[in-house]
Amino acid sequence: MLGVEPEHRIAFKRWSDNIVRGTNRPSGAAEKREILASNAEMRAYFDDAIADRRVEPRDDLLTALVQAEAERQMLTGIEVLAMALLLLLAGNETTMNLL
Repeated sequence: MLGVEPEHRIAFKRWSDNIVRGTNRPSGAAEKREILASNAEMRAYFDDAIADRRVEPRDDLLTALVQAEAERQMLTGIEVLAMALLLLLAGNETTMNLL
């Protein structure tokens, strides 16, 4: 739904898992650095994907969010990013736990 290319699915799973790990208050410095690096990588991906959708819209949910920001002024840029991250996390966690 978000328009994720198949080659990024493994990274999406890792990003989602690391978001959940981060909510469990990791105590080790190495684990914290790994989670922060993963979050930065995920944000960079979405920043690029959002910028791409502004220039070249697709038939996906990320484009709809970008259009809600640009054309309808219903969302801010930060809200578009937050919704994309929420959908990534919610979609992965519910599907993986269901299976």
